[in-house]
This record gives sequence, structure tokens and C-alpha cells, in this order.
Amino acid sequence: MEEILTNRDLHIMNEECDRTTFQSRRGSSNIDLTVINNQLLQNFPDWEISEDESCSDHNIIKFKLGHETKHVTQYNHCGFRYIIQEKNYNRFDRNLIELVAIKFQMEDTEDVTSLDSNLATHTKETGDI
Repeated sequence: MEEILTNRDLHIMNEECDRTTFQSRRGSSNIDLTVINNQLLQNFPDWEISEDESCSDHNIIKFKLGHETKHVTQYNHCGFRYIIQEKNYNRFDRNLIELVAIKFQMEDTEDVTSLDSNLATHTKETGDI
């Protein structure tokens, strides 16, 4: 387990405390793990084993994601971006259908349903997707 976590840059968030994540007549342990990646590690402020009743032999694990302060998100998007408004949905759909039809060399695609059907057929018949 440790090797898998290390190879994939994952972290166990369980903290030492008096409570355990699992309790039964045969004993108790911390068998339940909270595993997160590097991106969440910075935004994972609170982790605790709840004292609330869980109706199970496993205790509830509570945690929060994110900061209390405002977080600025940066996007490094290199492809096309579309900013659409509700009034432009039909035009956006027509453009999307047209572009996909051109990309996959399809004809007779008038709406999303026929496009979906044509793409499904194309996928089944193509040897190299």
C-alpha cells in the first residue's frame, strides 16, 4: 500500500487521535483511510473522526475541502474557448454539429441525435479509433 501511495504522489490524511475509524465487538482500528493527491493537500485544513452516531461499526470521518479565504483559480487552457449565452445555444449547437461532422467526414447531420447516431456507427465501424 505504501509503495502505491508513494508512486502516485498520494497522502494519507488520517491523524493520530484517541478515536478509531472502526469499532466492533472484536476490537477497534484505523482501517479506514482518507487518501488525497498533492493538489488537495494544500486545501485540506480539517480532518477528524466524528463522535456522531453512524449506525455502523465504521465511524464517520469529517473533513473540509478548500480555504475559508477566497481562492483565485488560474487556468492554463491552450485550446479553444467558447463563451455562450442562453440566447446563443442554438447557434452554438449548429456550429458544434458542423465542426464534428467536418472532423469525422460525416454528412446528413442535422441535429445532436443524428450526430450521436452517426458517431456511434462511425466508432463501431472504424478499426483505429
